[in-house]
Amino acid sequence: MKKILFLLTIILTKILLSAGDINIWFGPGRADDTNSPYYNLMRFMDSATNSLYMAIHEIDLISAAEKISQVKNRGVYVEILLEKKWINNEENQAAIDILRKSGVKIIPDKKSSGLMHNKYIIADKKIQAIIILSLCY
Repeated sequence: MKKILFLLTIILTKILLSAGDINIWFGPGRADDTNSPYYNLMRFMDSATNSLYMAIHEIDLISAAEKISQVKNRGVYVEILLEKKWINNEENQAAIDILRKSGVKIIPDKKSSGLMHNKYIIADKKIQAIIILSLCY
């Protein structure tokens, strides 16, 4: 796990140092605001053609799980690092089940401290999101 986090840090640093435009969205936006962080995040995940890597605290937002599954079903390699204590949490089960049924690789973190509160999303080696927004209600 330390190797994965170390490599992720190196990759993120390299990507950030070579980043072109940086987009910043503030939310929450209105439910129908197509320029809100939610819609931009969905569009970014949908843009993946080769790979989608995520390190997220938890996920119970069904629409996010469905979008990730759609990306996986298009043949994109998808891997998600999740905080272990939330994987079997009842509130997250519907979203986790959607991900598992589509074959998304879910990796639990190795710590039981509850401190894996990262939120990174990388598509096709491009970083889009270092987010404060959680993919849950």
